[in-house]
Amino acid sequence: MKRRLEILQVTPFYPPHIGGAEKYVYNLTRELRLAGNGVTVMTSRFSPELIESEDQISLPLMYSFYGDWGEIPICPTIFLGLSRIKPDIIHVHSPPRFFAESTTLHNFLSRRLDKSRIPLVMTYHLHNEGLSGIKNAVLNLHNALVMKLVFKQASRIVVLTSKCKEIVCNNFKIEPGKICVIPNAVDTRFFNGGGYYPVEDCRKKFRIFSENTVLFLGRLATYKGLDYLLESIGLLKKELPDILLLVAGEGGYEKNLRDLSKQLGIDSEVRFLGKIDDVDVPHVLSVAKLLVLPSLTEAFPTVLLEAFAMGKPVITTDVGAIPGVVLNGETGLVVERRNSRQLAESILSLLSDEQLSARMGKLGQKIVRARYSWDSVARRILDVYNSLL
Repeated sequence: MKRRLEILQVTPFYPPHIGGAEKYVYNLTRELRLAGNGVTVMTSRFSPELIESEDQISLPLMYSFYGDWGEIPICPTIFLGLSRIKPDIIHVHSPPRFFAESTTLHNFLSRRLDKSRIPLVMTYHLHNEGLSGIKNAVLNLHNALVMKLVFKQASRIVVLTSKCKEIVCNNFKIEPGKICVIPNAVDTRFFNGGGYYPVEDCRKKFRIFSENTVLFLGRLATYKGLDYLLESIGLLKKELPDILLLVAGEGGYEKNLRDLSKQLGIDSEVRFLGKIDDVDVPHVLSVAKLLVLPSLTEAFPTVLLEAFAMGKPVITTDVGAIPGVVLNGETGLVVERRNSRQLAESILSLLSDEQLSARMGKLGQKIVRARYSWDSVARRILDVYNSLL
């Protein structure tokens, strides 16, 4: 009989907060519990409405930095929270910054004080890139002085791609044997593009009737590159007068995007849907002809897997893990970041060629079902835990 593990997941944010890492921790937690383990989630109380429960510790938020690198929640009571729980395994997720660093420091001091050692697993979701100037210099300094020590203290490091493993090995001088490559995943039972979500019903639900519908789904932040997507819609407006861009998500950059839409004269071609409930995401994907993710920096975007699972081709940028996830020309198109014209040309090519779009969507769906299901990924994470005990 397999041993029941008590696992602490430490994550800066957790649903209902929107983000790929949040979904990752949520789905991993669900699968670990289904396998008979006890899982407690420690996260920031990013909303005043959040309260603690038996299996979720929500830490008061003292301050939250926000910028091109995303949000960074600062919760000093994390040290008190960590001292109150003694799990078999601690699994911490980074970035955003602060949570992984604080958890590592607490674990190190605890080991020195009472000689107890709880194995610490760290999933490194994103290596920041695409920033410039002083922001890039600050992150590089933090990596050199702090993150290098965090990586060295971790018992195991989980990364989502082989490319990220190379980055960690080269930038932080970590031995390759300490790093496990385990990809992101998607719930293929829920994201099922085999006719489970009839297109016409979904059109009526959201009152979307344009044939040339393009979808962006994610946080409305500068690093998502939405400015360039809006510019590409402006370039396509004359050639595809019925084009409609659906922008699904929320974030502090929404007003800027609405203002830019007005400046570009594409108000009628862009619809801001706001935050979409998880249960409605497959419906919105069903309506769209394709998904566009024009990010300036990314880790391993779950939304790409969700689109593939729904049989949709994608257009995205050559950042982070994306070139290893999207087969350029086979499951989607990969373009340069900050290139509105390339985005426009790629959107036009897929909307104009239904056979190509369908072929890409089918191949993406086949690959997701074979490689990126949550039950198989959670089993691999459990194997990492057990190897440390």
